[in-house]
Amino acid sequence: MASIKLGNKIVGIPKGTDVEEFTKIVDTFYKLLTTTNQINGKKLTPEEIADLKFPPSLKSALVAKGIKF
Repeated sequence: MASIKLGNKIVGIPKGTDVEEFTKIVDTFYKLLTTTNQINGKKLTPEEIADLKFPPSLKSALVAKGIKF
């Protein structure tokens, strides 16, 4: 299994996934989870984020970037 380093943590990526592609996916989800909603002006709470279903590799990558589940 391939892996990438995010911050100070090593995160495994799914087999057959390009490293750059996976990094873009992680960055996109990170932006979605940390950006303020333009309609109601609120951010997602950790409880709301915990209710979302993510694959284990994506979840561990988001945790490495600082998202709290």
